[in-house]
Order: sequence, then structure tokens, then C-alpha cells
Amino acid sequence: MTLSPRQQQILTTLIEEYVRTANPVGSEELSRLPGLSTSPATIRKEMAELERKGFLYQPHTSAGRIPTDRGYRFFVNQITQKRLKKINFEEQKLFEEELIKLKLREKMLARTLARLLSAFSHNLAITGLLEEKKYFESGIKDLISQPDWESTDEICQIAEMLDYLDENIEKLSQKLRPRQIKTFIGKEHMFTQTGDCAIVISRCTLPQGANGIVAILGPKRMEYKRNISLIKQVTNFFDTSK
Repeated sequence: MTLSPRQQQILTTLIEEYVRTANPVGSEELSRLPGLSTSPATIRKEMAELERKGFLYQPHTSAGRIPTDRGYRFFVNQITQKRLKKINFEEQKLFEEELIKLKLREKMLARTLARLLSAFSHNLAITGLLEEKKYFESGIKDLISQPDWESTDEICQIAEMLDYLDENIEKLSQKLRPRQIKTFIGKEHMFTQTGDCAIVISRCTLPQGANGIVAILGPKRMEYKRNISLIKQVTNFFDTSK
């Protein structure tokens, strides 16, 4: 389903604002954001069309709208076709320095890498060795403290998801080629029944040729540009073919 350039710009700007605020975004708010020189009335009309096409929906009685899975999928496909936004230079340098330290401590690499990815992404990070079927996670507190979970039932589903983490990671890894980075949104993966999560995942070669997996799991409102960039940096860093 094709979108006009203006609809693409409105959808992209709305998603970026929703990721930032975790609140439904309205036409008046969008019209005040940089890069959208469009009247609120025109934005409302385009948002209604985006909703009709299945890219947005209006939760409860809010005047604002939030992205659907289709909206997030369009957004992720767009950003992966373009140059990814990197974390700022100081953070990028710090992240690389920490990766260098990790490479020297191979025995604890997977476990410590999960902690590092969680610290930089503020989401749940998952790492592991596929041959050994040994996986580590870090950042459960970061995940469940997100404002996206509105009920105890949703948090319980996240806890249940962690019980089947190894099995689900192995299933997803079978869909990946070495060094391929993929993003699964909502019900595109099997992590929660409600489909409220997204995961960025890659198979990578760890030191000494170990076949590893790295992933960041968070709400669908996660910072896709940042998290894809982090996973890409890890995958490239440990690529022993370089």
C-alpha cells in the first residue's frame, strides 16, 4: 500500500514523537514540530487517511493517534534503507572502548555484553552462544518499568516470556543468516501473546569463532534507530573476517 510523500513524512514524524513521549500524538502537536510546514487541518485529514490504511489508530477517546504494527514496520523499513542514526560520538567511543575490554575477557563475554547492551539501550538485552544453547539477559527492570505496560497482566506476560526465552531465541535465530540484522515487531515474533514488544536481533561471530546471538527487546515504542545501530556496531566489531 503506497503512501504519498506527505503521508510518509507525517507518519515518520508522529512515530518519532510517540517514541520520545509515549503519549498519543495529535495534529496540533505535529504541526508545531520542525520539518512539518503543514496546517493542523491538513494533518488531521492525512492522519485519518493513515488510520483508514491501517498505519495509525486512535486509542480510547484520545484526540491523538499512535502507530500500529504496520506503521512501525513501514518506519523500520524506511530507516534501514537509509543511513542509520548513530549514538552521539562520546557514547559511541565509550561503547567501543567497552567492547574492546569485553573482547579481552572472552570467558565472561556473552554475559557482560548483555549488561553493556542493556545499559546503552535501556531495554532488555539478550546474548548467547548458539552451539552451547546458553543465553544471558540483562535489563528486566528497564523493560518492565516502561510506561507502555498498562496492567499487571501485561507485566506477567513479560515474566512468562522470560521463562521461554531460550526456546524463542533459538527459533528466531533460525530465520537469520550470519551477520544479518532483523527487526520483529509485535506479532511478527512469538515473545508475548499480546504482541506489545519488538526485538532487534542478529547472529554474529564472537571471538574464537563462536556462533553467537545478540538482541535488544523492548516495547514497540523502542528507539529503533538507536537499537539497530547498537546491534550493528556489535556485529561489525566481533566480525573476525575483518
